[in-house]
Amino acid sequence: MGSYFISPTGAGDKSGKDINNAAPIGSLNTLIGKAGAGGQVLMLADRGDYNVSGILGITRGGAAGAPVTIRGVDSFGNAMDAHIVGTRPADWKAGDAAGNELFKLGTGADHLAFENLQIDNVQAAFRATADISDLTIAHVDANNVRRFFEDLASATGATATVKGLRISDVAVQGFSRDAIRLQYDTSNVVIEDLHADMGGQVGDDLPIGVHLDGTVHDVTIQRATVENVQSVSGGYLNGDGFATERGVYNVSFIDTVARGNSDGGYDLKSENTTLLRTLSEENARNYRLWGSSTLIDAVGRNPVYRGGSSEQNQLWLDSAANVTVIDSVFEDAGTRTKVISSEGRLVLDGVKITHAEQALLYTSSSLPGLSGLDTLSETIVVGQGASSSGAETYVPVTTAAGSVALMLAGNRGSDSSLVGNAIRSGNGGAALPLFEPQSAFGPITSTFGPDATSYLGALCAAYGQLSLNRVEDGIKMPMDAGAFYVRNVQAFANYDWAFG
Repeated sequence: MGSYFISPTGAGDKSGKDINNAAPIGSLNTLIGKAGAGGQVLMLADRGDYNVSGILGITRGGAAGAPVTIRGVDSFGNAMDAHIVGTRPADWKAGDAAGNELFKLGTGADHLAFENLQIDNVQAAFRATADISDLTIAHVDANNVRRFFEDLASATGATATVKGLRISDVAVQGFSRDAIRLQYDTSNVVIEDLHADMGGQVGDDLPIGVHLDGTVHDVTIQRATVENVQSVSGGYLNGDGFATERGVYNVSFIDTVARGNSDGGYDLKSENTTLLRTLSEENARNYRLWGSSTLIDAVGRNPVYRGGSSEQNQLWLDSAANVTVIDSVFEDAGTRTKVISSEGRLVLDGVKITHAEQALLYTSSSLPGLSGLDTLSETIVVGQGASSSGAETYVPVTTAAGSVALMLAGNRGSDSSLVGNAIRSGNGGAALPLFEPQSAFGPITSTFGPDATSYLGALCAAYGQLSLNRVEDGIKMPMDAGAFYVRNVQAFANYDWAFG
């Protein structure tokens, strides 16, 4: 165990044995070997920038419980960020060279810790190229990179699994592909206190903030913020804050934020996924869920559609999704929003939803797998445009509108039935066109029959409070126990209504 020194160009005999004989940066791997288990390599941060045009290959390491630490210090031994500058164009734009990879960790690079570094203008700050274990990266900032960290094997057919990875107190400003990408069977991962902002570096393929692929498992991501991951061209605008692929499992998001991404804030295909106190705001689909997930105290706010063949949703579920949402809040005033767009199984438990009066609470395809509506607290507010980006306050619909709606309602318990193409209700109710009777309500109609007595009452008994929706217009008719009324008074201007 020992301490060795590195400076930008070296000094004295360049052996690294002391500060006056600091080795150049190209000797890093050799000095890691000399330092041995529990040792350290100190990069002098007050001797100028480290200009690195190639790869710093590392194949040596420490021992379990005794890593070798590579860290930046000043000449007095105090922590100070060593500044490393690569070859990526400082004003990178799509089509430019990606730049050089920096720290390339191969076989033998186990039990290492990197601390107190500022890394600018590189293709990849860290890349694991073989199976390694016990890697810590802490107090490191990066600017203008394609990726900050990834595991990608060098050899064809090989793997680069990392067993035991901690990335802590890291800021990435300006990346074009991923801040962090993990794959293979990488496990026992903690990513914490991360801030990653794509910073306008659009044009790379399929950008994602934090991306988990392969069979990555046992991952905790906490106090992490990913924002502004965007695509600006193509038929579908990719750009996810956090994304997990099928095969990934046991992932926890705790106190994390996804903001301003052009696709999903959380685009998760993993199984056994937990989201605790997460915030997703101003993404096209704030939560895009494909596998099994539980959301607790989650918040979705102000989704924003930016173009392409997408939607503007708080919750979007694939047909294979199995999701439970507990004590969570979803709020916005965008008229384009479909709050819930689901083809999977969705259980709501104590959820609060605020949405514009012109918005859609849920699509018709959401009904078969949707439960817990009786625990839902719904607030309808005045629309603030197609999306309500930046909104912090919401104005409830006026009392006058509510009074008109109640005046038009039939008596509770009124007998209602489906006759031809109309729902007819007596006792002061109304006769009106049935919106999309086959496509929207085919499964339910077939269950009760097209002429079923108390059609609305049967639906309410089976599913709780419901809404009939004309999906393309966002018009909705909430119903309760056979009585029905129209909350969206603006709908009267769009249709001919007959009341009797």
